[in-house]
Amino acid sequence: MKQPKNKVISVFPHGSADNLYYEYHDNEGKKRQKSTGIKNSSAGKKQAWRLAPEFEKRLKEEAKKAKEQKVEKIEHPLSYYAKKHIDSLFKGKHTKAKTNENRMKRVISYFGEARLPKEITELEIEEFFEQLEVTRDTKSDWKVLLTAVFEKARKDRAIPVNILKQFELPKNETQQTPETTRMPYSAEEMNKLISNADRRLKNYLGIAFHLGMRPEEILGLMLNDIDFDSSTIYIKRVVVKGEVKPITKQKGGERDIPLFSNALPYIEDQISWAKEKKSLNLFFDSNGERLNDSIDIRGEKGKAFYWNTYLEELNITPVRRMMNTRHTFAVHCIRNMERLKISLHEIASMMGHSSLKMIISHYGKYMTDKNKMINRDMSIFNDENEFTDYSTDFAIK
Repeated sequence: MKQPKNKVISVFPHGSADNLYYEYHDNEGKKRQKSTGIKNSSAGKKQAWRLAPEFEKRLKEEAKKAKEQKVEKIEHPLSYYAKKHIDSLFKGKHTKAKTNENRMKRVISYFGEARLPKEITELEIEEFFEQLEVTRDTKSDWKVLLTAVFEKARKDRAIPVNILKQFELPKNETQQTPETTRMPYSAEEMNKLISNADRRLKNYLGIAFHLGMRPEEILGLMLNDIDFDSSTIYIKRVVVKGEVKPITKQKGGERDIPLFSNALPYIEDQISWAKEKKSLNLFFDSNGERLNDSIDIRGEKGKAFYWNTYLEELNITPVRRMMNTRHTFAVHCIRNMERLKISLHEIASMMGHSSLKMIISHYGKYMTDKNKMINRDMSIFNDENEFTDYSTDFAIK
């Protein structure tokens, strides 16, 4: 039998207050109860029934209003959430915004412009990564990007869970940068690289090895960023693929670093050269204009100068990246902390890392033999300010 809607079917007393209640069918025909606010009595029941039509009218109006306000949720395709994420990267001036925009174009092309996030399975994600002709490190970057895009969809309730968070790349894939190519340069290799370089490369390497700056940070330096009075360099911008960008929070934000004396000759010579060219930029092209990218320093394969070829000519093996100059700076700082009288916090600050976690995860392996330098004769309990009351430390809460 079809139930009536928005209709009172009885009036009855209920509760300790002995009030009268309506028993009624709502707009879906379900049986409900609601207090009338009228005390239970013969006169009260007559009043409740007299007011019942008004109550039924209000039920119908509320149901109509709810129906008008109910808007069916629009399901957005993956491309919608991709655009939202990429827009946020550009707004935050992320250094990889353009790279990730191009990557997402390839993702959308693979899955389809109108494909909904909820329709994409973990198996399809796996197959997508299998067809990428890049190595594991680069795939990890792609995974970070896709995870962020799918997270946008999850927050919009387009998907119940972010399947990218549980997806793992196969562990047997080749790394983009094998451990040998991650190795720092030795002091002997550093000297060989610098002494055999032409003027621009020599100055670049002298700065990179002795200050630990990122390549894009070095190319972003201007003459007025260098304060000889305080022996300080102010890092305010980066240059990536021809674009000048501010330092992002992910890269440590704007910071100042010590101008170490070993880097001074290279800085001074490069400044002298820049003034000859009437350039405000520390590194410049033949016209005195700012260089566009680190490729202008390291060169390209098949061109007059190429970094890998330079290493081979100097018999420096294994072949490593030019940006390992930064890796070299960090490792040598860590290995010589006692002699240099610097802390991990200070190294992290110079490198532009936001926390010690980054230093430890990147360079922790080079700290494993530092226990060999510890004085075996010291006593860890020989404290001149000895404190013996440990009761509060070990009190049972």
